[in-house]
Amino acid sequence: MESTSEHPIFLGPVFIHDNSDFECFTNFFNHLKVKLRGIDTSQLVFETDEEVGLINAVKEAFPQSGTILCTRHLRQNAKQKLIYDAVNKKDPDVILDSIFGNSGLLTADDVICFEAKSDEISKKSMESTNTFNRYFENRLKINIQQLWETDLPESHFDKPWTNSNSESFNHLSR
Repeated sequence: MESTSEHPIFLGPVFIHDNSDFECFTNFFNHLKVKLRGIDTSQLVFETDEEVGLINAVKEAFPQSGTILCTRHLRQNAKQKLIYDAVNKKDPDVILDSIFGNSGLLTADDVICFEAKSDEISKKSMESTNTFNRYFENRLKINIQQLWETDLPESHFDKPWTNSNSESFNHLSR
């Protein structure tokens, strides 16, 4: 077995489903809630993509828990929005790099830098695409700000976090 600095992946509760909606996810998380009765769940952190039904079901069943979004999924979703909006082929990479790159919005040092980078991205995206600009302002920026402000236990997750290991396991289990 190869040694890495990654935390090991253990198979936990698995939910095989054919519907990805709030009701379906709520049934699963309420089942977990019953099984975890009496246990302090305030330290739970659920890792996910932007699946709204999943996030809302987690918050419903475990209101004190945290959630952290996968930055790889955020980037893929943003890229799809830019492609759908038929932005010039060069512009998406510039916009995506200003959000997810090494010195992008996601890695802002403080609130002042976060706001300055957000304003710059908003201006840059407005020049290329009104549709993506609305997506950035109304959804992506808010999600990144929540991710950026998430107070996680020290060294609990690396930022920016991706669920690549979970996705690998998911792919193998299919």
